[in-house]
Amino acid sequence: MTVHPSRSRGRLTAALLAIMTMLSISGCSGASGVPELIEPQNAQRPTCTVERRTIYDVEVLDGEVVPETTQIRADQASVVFSCKVIPGQKVKAGDVLLEYDLEDAEEQLENLKADYEFLKLKQETEESKESGDIDIARIELDKLRWQGAGYMSILRKEQEIEKLELENSQHAEERAFELEKAEAELADLGETVNNNVMTSPMNGIVVYTANLQSGTQIQQKDLLFIIASEKKFQIRSDYRSSRALESCSKMETRIAADVYPIEAEPYDQIEYSRRIISGSSVYSYYKVKTRSADIHMGDYAAVFLYSNYREDVLSLPATAVYRDSDGFYVYLADGDHNVRQTISVGAVTELYYEITDGLEEGAQVYVKE
Repeated sequence: MTVHPSRSRGRLTAALLAIMTMLSISGCSGASGVPELIEPQNAQRPTCTVERRTIYDVEVLDGEVVPETTQIRADQASVVFSCKVIPGQKVKAGDVLLEYDLEDAEEQLENLKADYEFLKLKQETEESKESGDIDIARIELDKLRWQGAGYMSILRKEQEIEKLELENSQHAEERAFELEKAEAELADLGETVNNNVMTSPMNGIVVYTANLQSGTQIQQKDLLFIIASEKKFQIRSDYRSSRALESCSKMETRIAADVYPIEAEPYDQIEYSRRIISGSSVYSYYKVKTRSADIHMGDYAAVFLYSNYREDVLSLPATAVYRDSDGFYVYLADGDHNVRQTISVGAVTELYYEITDGLEEGAQVYVKE
């Protein structure tokens, strides 16, 4: 049988028109706005129960048990004479880490002593002069009274004496403060000269030393050494910002089969900046609140950072909660009817919503399909 192309095209066009007509009759159209629950065909509509549970969001980080470290910083501006340790060296509490070059400090101390003696002499001279001026004014007052001077002349001299005495009292306070300040500077510098070494505050292993060559200038609070404990430990994980850690409701670590509460160690901003600039790795550190003999250096530690953590609260799965311009709501399971119920929510996690008002424990609500 021969098929004519024109007849074939005619049948195809008729078929397409029939399909379009069926689609228009069935009412297929795009929907917008709030999701609408549609009655399932030949199946029970899915529901869930309002119940009490613990809800949270959690981030899990890979971590490791590492030695607890102590940063040692310069307590004064000075010059290095010699560094006595190298990375990897074991030290005990009291061992010398660094010797200061105090030649300049000793010269400065001698100059400060001379300045102090000059200040004392200067103050004694000022005090003597002011006291002498007051004595002279009193003698002049006595002379005026003996000569029978007028009331106003005597009054003016009395006021002059009062002014001199007040100025002397104020100057005495200023001189005492100035002398006290000079004595404090002298004592501090004297202590520096007498203490020309930096010692280790603990037993451990030196894991970091700054570039401390003879003649190196160091400033107060410069990081000089990091010493790691051989017995105390901490947890190290990938870096999380201080703000992210402060927002956590709860922190814990799982080591082997055991779970331990932890708290984040404050990060030194200077050290953080130094590491970023140098391209070194940056980590976050955590202190384990509960010590255990089952924790060993090098153990794997999973770090759990919880946010929006709420215990024993009324809640619903996120798939049961709707929201529009009027707020949050659910559909109560009431036979074949969709009963909208407005609710108030508290904490919101990825999986659950805390229900603070509008529903009671045990209520049944529909969930989104």
